[in-house]
Amino acid sequence: MRDAATENLNMAHSENHLENSLYASIMETIDLGIVILDVKTRELIFKNKFAVEIFQQTQNLLDYRNLLSLLLTDYGSKPEKEIFGKNYTLRFKNRLLGYTPYMIADNFIWIIIRDITERSRLESIAEAVNSMDNISFVFSGIRHELGNPINSIKMTLSVLKRNLSEYSPETVEKYVDRAMTEISRVEFLLRALKSFSIFEKPEIQDVQIDDFLTRFIALVRNDLHQSGIEISKIVGLNVTNISADPRLLHQVLLNLITNASDALEDQKNKKITIRVIK
Repeated sequence: MRDAATENLNMAHSENHLENSLYASIMETIDLGIVILDVKTRELIFKNKFAVEIFQQTQNLLDYRNLLSLLLTDYGSKPEKEIFGKNYTLRFKNRLLGYTPYMIADNFIWIIIRDITERSRLESIAEAVNSMDNISFVFSGIRHELGNPINSIKMTLSVLKRNLSEYSPETVEKYVDRAMTEISRVEFLLRALKSFSIFEKPEIQDVQIDDFLTRFIALVRNDLHQSGIEISKIVGLNVTNISADPRLLHQVLLNLITNASDALEDQKNKKITIRVIK
């Protein structure tokens, strides 16, 4: 009986040792930085290999005081519930780090650190590609909107030139007015391009939303039509003006329309409706 009990005890110790070794191996080899701080003794009690690699060449950072000041600047000045369990980012040398601190058993702070440099780079590339797609979408519409009035002006002036000696002053004035109307359309587009800058601060102003959407739809309708998509707007009777930066509102709508058109790619009845309600 005693031998069996001893054997069972040895097996239990062996299993515990194997389990602890497995956990230790995982914590050392996982591609996450792990540091554990003891807030009572104010010591760094654990750092795994990946954490050491992240802070390489700055080994003096790997102590309790420096890690706390680097990663948990608000510790002690804010309630713990506002600090722990939340995601943070830190630009450290040539890396972008993401990390999450946890309070364990009242006196241990576990900090899980991730190198998100590559992910951030890929997200930036995707954002840039999306911006380029949007710019292409915009300028395709602008090309169409500029082409229409210019062709109309060219045709009007050509007819006027051929018949100038025969037309009455009233008829000539009619053709000139028609050309001036088309020139006004071109001027509007040029003003919109001149004022467009992603680096300018938002300028909030009253925007007549129905007119704004009419002009916006005119810019994107041609490209959407080529994809077999119909676009329309419904503006509530009680909606007239809104407060917005027209350029930013244009960009937001453009992003939404681009995403909506992508989502409709495999659909049969392709229709986008912009609805404004209060």
